[in-house]
Amino acid sequence: MSDLNKLEERIKELEQKKKQLAKQLAETKRKRRTRALILFAEQIITLYLKQNNENLLKNFKIVDAKGEDYTADLQEEIERIKSKIQEQKPETQEQNQNKEGENPDFFASVKDQGSGIENQNADL
Repeated sequence: MSDLNKLEERIKELEQKKKQLAKQLAETKRKRRTRALILFAEQIITLYLKQNNENLLKNFKIVDAKGEDYTADLQEEIERIKSKIQEQKPETQEQNQNKEGENPDFFASVKDQGSGIENQNADL
């Protein structure tokens, strides 16, 4: 009888562990989705800034469903990204021409910048 009780206890422990692991997995997935959105937003802001569309970015108003306003925080991030861009060494025209006739359109910019996303933001 003692063995049966021990087995039942072990089953309960394993079920709790299973629930805990499922919860951790869901949390990890949520964090990865959030991170993906942050990286996407940074890339879009960078593209807009490089295309001199800063006025468009300054007109964004960010308010969540509860009414909390995040506009000032967004503007702070835009300024951070802007200063980061200004610190980077700009490409020369010769380097741009070495792309073998590629047109500098939106998708080319995303492709060119996409390779360094993980390294640029590894600390976040």
